[in-house]
Amino acid sequence: MKQICKECGKCCNPLVINIDLDMVNEYVKVKYKNVIVTLDDIVNDDLLFVYMCLTEISSEKAFNLVPKLKIWKKHENTHYFECMFLNKDKKCLIHNKLRPESMCGGYPFYGEDEVFDNRYHKGCGYRSV
Repeated sequence: MKQICKECGKCCNPLVINIDLDMVNEYVKVKYKNVIVTLDDIVNDDLLFVYMCLTEISSEKAFNLVPKLKIWKKHENTHYFECMFLNKDKKCLIHNKLRPESMCGGYPFYGEDEVFDNRYHKGCGYRSV
């Protein structure tokens, strides 16, 4: 299935990820202990990308950015993030170059079944075809 994206940036502001941050921190400490991390490592390791490139924000800030996030199904480990690769217009600086495909290419389902459940942002051009 091919994804069509018009790169509006709305899916990345904020990023919504169900993840255990303690596990991420422990994973990175163990796997990358005494290792010089390369850009290739960051792009190819989703957990390292979360650790190094995303900044957690409060649910209140996330809800202010996208009010409909309040109605999405939440998990125990639902977290909201800002990505360091967004420019001032909230467009991705690495979309066609270095973005981690499994992390960024997973919008809006991130591993869950692709069932339309109102996750697309208003004006989003993403569609699977």
